[in-house]
Amino acid sequence: MKKDLFDLTGKIALITGGGGFLSSQSFAPAVIEYGGKVILGDIDTDKLKRVYKELTDKYGKNKVYYTNLDVTSEESISSVVEKYSEINCVIITSCNNPKQSKDSKSITNKSRFENFDLNTWKKDFDVGLTGTFLVCKILGNHFISKGGGKFITIGSDMALINQDQSLYEIPGVEPENQPVKPCSYSIHKSGVVSLTKYMASYPAFNENNVRINCISPGAIYNPDMTDEFVQKIKKKFPIKRLGTTEELKGIVVYLLSENSNFCQGSIISIDGGRTLL
Repeated sequence: MKKDLFDLTGKIALITGGGGFLSSQSFAPAVIEYGGKVILGDIDTDKLKRVYKELTDKYGKNKVYYTNLDVTSEESISSVVEKYSEINCVIITSCNNPKQSKDSKSITNKSRFENFDLNTWKKDFDVGLTGTFLVCKILGNHFISKGGGKFITIGSDMALINQDQSLYEIPGVEPENQPVKPCSYSIHKSGVVSLTKYMASYPAFNENNVRINCISPGAIYNPDMTDEFVQKIKKKFPIKRLGTTEELKGIVVYLLSENSNFCQGSIISIDGGRTLL
């Protein structure tokens, strides 16, 4: 096997949700460090500018670009493709669901199934699932016209196993008021997994060298996580720790490289063995 099969020179990757934590700390650096270029797309311009500065300070301006992108709008996605017609791979990370953090007040009793707001449900699905579909639809046509391209969708261990709501329990709070992980998260991530499989079996994509695979991470350590949460969740992993952003880089490079050309429709768990349990 040739070492240069992992070379991403010539790869131009659009990363949706480009202002997010994994995009900035794992996905974009992985592409750049192996010779590719990234276009960060996000609806939050302030986040984009911060991430753009961080990455250009480290890697230089000729490796990183950014653009406003609303994944719920076909017009917005199409305009990005028109502006950056050289895009030949996509990492779709868009997600409306809030992360667990020290300051977050978003996971409350309003997240409980019996209280869950329909508008929140719709927004989570608009961004996380419909947005993924629209990006795949429009970029899929683009890749077909170019004779090939690669998609990486981002699932979750929660798309493959049940939620453990005890992770979010607050001592002394009545059961009916205990916070939970919102139902919309695992359900829309399950949809992303199914969409990946559907696209991977779609004749037009296979006939035109379009590859789509899904990374389903377990919990990746984020400095915003509370110490209490980290201590709770790491016990759920056979290896007894959370993942790191560095540990996601390898699978990104593999799936975008020529080494993965025989990989189609795979749902790859990077989760410290959590989905084994």
